Amino acid sequence: MTIAIVAKVNVEGAFVAVSDRMVSWSDQIPAAENITKHFSLGKHWWAMYAGDVCESLPIIERARCNWHELADAALEAEIAKRGAPYQPPEHNSRLESREIIETAFCRAYQTRVAELIVGKYLARYGISSVDEFRQSGHAQFGDHVFSRLCDKIDEFDLGIDFIVYGFSSGGRSQIFEVTNPGFSTDRNALRYWAVGSGQLMALASLTSREFQQASIPEVTYRLCEAKFCAETASGVGKDTLVVVTNRHGQEAVISFDEDIDRLRSIWKRTHVAEPVEAVELIKERLPSHLNW
Repeated sequence: MTIAIVAKVNVEGAFVAVSDRMVSWSDQIPAAENITKHFSLGKHWWAMYAGDVCESLPIIERARCNWHELADAALEAEIAKRGAPYQPPEHNSRLESREIIETAFCRAYQTRVAELIVGKYLARYGISSVDEFRQSGHAQFGDHVFSRLCDKIDEFDLGIDFIVYGFSSGGRSQIFEVTNPGFSTDRNALRYWAVGSGQLMALASLTSREFQQASIPEVTYRLCEAKFCAETASGVGKDTLVVVTNRHGQEAVISFDEDIDRLRSIWKRTHVAEPVEAVELIKERLPSHLNW
């Protein structure tokens, strides 16, 4: 599958995002290691995905369009309320608010799920929408077939997870996750999150030590460390992309293989050996008369 990780650096008003670059389709088709899984939604918002690249990118593009429509509607409502046109400030909370971005992304996901459900289960019966099926399906199919189709619809899973993060009103940092069937979960409490097949290994690494007051370089290393741990999971590639963003919309990228390889070598060197002091302490506590 993949790994995508993001963390806040509140001390410096920034985010660090780390992902692999692998895309795979099946055991019969070789995996590729040249895919970018980090995308800009606007000047102050970004998204990463875990899942099918062919389905993920259209959802991200649709989310951008939804955001523009919602932002325009909010601006028009404000103009009407004020009774005269005005120029919104750069950090306008309505145009890039958490609420608008979240709604835009969830709607994009939900729309794609509905399209696939219609195409996979309903179009063959001449039904063009889930709403139409809900209203007339029972009368058309009867209890048994209607229930069977409902079960298939309920079980349908697009299999894509998104991390969406950025800066809302007043430059406040936000992280939320969007999963099937277009449901949003707030991920601000931990100040970091991960999605993909390597999620558990990455989160375990991040929770092992605190980094509340850590700097951008320190958080960057911690996320690289988590990504290296996640490489044991199926579908996680070794190629690594690091993106640092701040509330001004600026980005810095680390993707050179030699830099990532040096970081991985440092991580391996500092995490392989058990501390001698700890080993000696355990030896002292084991019964000496037994053959250990």
